[in-house]
Amino acid sequence: MKNFSLSLLVFFQLSATQHLFSQGQYTNEVLTVVDVDVIGIEYTPRLAGEMLRRELMKLNLYNVADYYDQAYIMERNNISISGCYSVYCLLEIGQVFKVDKILTGSITRINKSIVITIKIFDVKTGTWARMATDAFNDVPEQLDMMLALTIRKVLNLEIDKDLFNRLSKDVSFYENQELTNRDEISLAGPRFGVGFLTGIAREIMEAPKEEGGNDGWPVVSHIGYQFEKVFVSSGNTHALVEILPTLSGLEQGIFMPGINLLLGIRNSRTGLEFAMGYNVIVGKDKYYDLAEEKNKYKIALNSGLLVAAGKTFRSGRLNFPINAYFIPGKKDTHRFGVTFGFNIPRKNRK
Repeated sequence: MKNFSLSLLVFFQLSATQHLFSQGQYTNEVLTVVDVDVIGIEYTPRLAGEMLRRELMKLNLYNVADYYDQAYIMERNNISISGCYSVYCLLEIGQVFKVDKILTGSITRINKSIVITIKIFDVKTGTWARMATDAFNDVPEQLDMMLALTIRKVLNLEIDKDLFNRLSKDVSFYENQELTNRDEISLAGPRFGVGFLTGIAREIMEAPKEEGGNDGWPVVSHIGYQFEKVFVSSGNTHALVEILPTLSGLEQGIFMPGINLLLGIRNSRTGLEFAMGYNVIVGKDKYYDLAEEKNKYKIALNSGLLVAAGKTFRSGRLNFPINAYFIPGKKDTHRFGVTFGFNIPRKNRK
């Protein structure tokens, strides 16, 4: 009965320890990081090892040994960790360093891929405690993110699946390059679209020209160019000012210049965007002619609230922003429509 109770206690202690570790809780185990075997990439084994050490320290799961303490012990004992990848070498190093675990691994460029293997060696048992291997796209500039993902995987921690897919799936170098600097992605560029008129605006558009109308259809085209400037950024989310001058109605022989001034918020990862501001356009107003006792129309400067939302779709380096807009007005005189655009992304580096 005593043996059963003791076994049960040990089981619950081990289960609790595993649960805490899986939740990212700190352990008292001392871990050191040795050089990483690097093949085909312009990184030294020591630099790759230090990148692993940095990522592991961010997680705050182990008592990670300092490199300079490690260097002192190596000098005092006249040993080296260079090329120490075998179980026998790691066991000897672990006993000299008096640590519980050793983190090591390999980084290999092969068949246009970067294969990363990370392993944790248990000094007490002399065996591999954990290991994980992942293959990523051949973009060495993003090695730090690849290492961070693989470390989280070997420790059974949650990973950013979207980032993992972007780094490991068959996408272009330029798409991956966007992940290295998410600060500001500009979508400035040409815009074109179509708008629909209701209420008095539709009446003016369809009215005969002799009455001052346009004798046209209540559907107009737009063409313009969007200028924008990000003024606040946090991760993937950006607040920006947008200025969009436009020309409308040219397909019907109508000249309606306008300008849109907007404040917007955009997520560069999802491509979703929302903006609100003002629309100012040279159009026409309805008035009553007392002399002729009938309604007429005259050129006027019209303004209104503009609300827009949309999403940017990507194909390689090319962006395709699509937005829907709505301009409410008095007496059921509303305008709404859709705009399209394209551009090559530019980084506004600070």
